[in-house]
Amino acid sequence: AALMPSLGSLITAALYLWGAYSCRATAIGLDAESQEPRVWTAIAVLLALLGVSELLQLQPTLTNLGRAAAFQEGWYWHRHGAQIAVTKIGVAMTILLSLGLLLSARLTSVQCAVALACAVLILGYILVRAVSLHQVDALLLRTTLGMRWARIPELAGCAMILFSSLSRRF
Repeated sequence: AALMPSLGSLITAALYLWGAYSCRATAIGLDAESQEPRVWTAIAVLLALLGVSELLQLQPTLTNLGRAAAFQEGWYWHRHGAQIAVTKIGVAMTILLSLGLLLSARLTSVQCAVALACAVLILGYILVRAVSLHQVDALLLRTTLGMRWARIPELAGCAMILFSSLSRRF
């Protein structure tokens, strides 16, 4: 059964899509000869994909498919080792990707480097959340003022990207 997006998902998707629009507008306004418009466009594409993914509930759907496969194949109750391995790989990939991207962004504006760092951190966070470790889930499923803590890193990262884009443009 398809999952319906919650109000939090709709807000997150709207922020992603607004960020994508803003990053693309920032890219259009820059000198096409530099590397920076390509970086802003890449961030815009990533945010657009994350926004659509949020609307279509792809991450929980993929997590549920993985969980169902683990049950069907009989290793669900012994999944902890696989989760830890995937988490370690995800953290290592995020660190390496961050270093590589930030080194390549050194010729761009501070705003672009901040936006790029936030984009990489959002990706790393989503990967760790998708692995669905019970200890991580216990923290992320908490709520404050009706909002799940799981939303905070995504919303904060996307807001920083949006602020960086607007700051670069104006």
